[in-house]
Amino acid sequence: MKDSISANLIDGEEIRYQTRLHWVLYLRTILLFLLAMIAFVLSRDAPDLLIIGILILLSAIGYTVYLHLLIKTSDFAITSRRFYMKRGIISKKTFEILLSKTESISLEQSLTGRILGYGIVIIGGTGGSKERFVNIKGAAAFRKIAQEEINKTQATGSLPK
Repeated sequence: MKDSISANLIDGEEIRYQTRLHWVLYLRTILLFLLAMIAFVLSRDAPDLLIIGILILLSAIGYTVYLHLLIKTSDFAITSRRFYMKRGIISKKTFEILLSKTESISLEQSLTGRILGYGIVIIGGTGGSKERFVNIKGAAAFRKIAQEEINKTQATGSLPK
């Protein structure tokens, strides 16, 4: 993936793990498309449902486009020196924290999340700040690699070269 993370690396910094938002976000749009289909089928007997079906279909298309852009513009990475997370289409939220300033990293996964490979990653920095990143693809691997990189940083007492 060539993206903003690669463009923001500093000298000697390497990407250790990179991921995006999980495709599970599209499940809501699938539900909307199914509701639109049901409304179209039922509109044979109740013509008023045709307008409702069209409105639901337009909503599903708009929401699908929004989610696609959100997934494509969201990046999550662990580098040899820091966490880098960016999310947003028009307005962006960026979170960066040095590995040496990370106090905790947590993972929350439902049963569905464990089966499909997504979850919530929570990163705690020194001073009590916490950031939650929801529906991260490969969240368990993200946490594992993050812990390994944090341990390397703490074992050497400095950032890797």
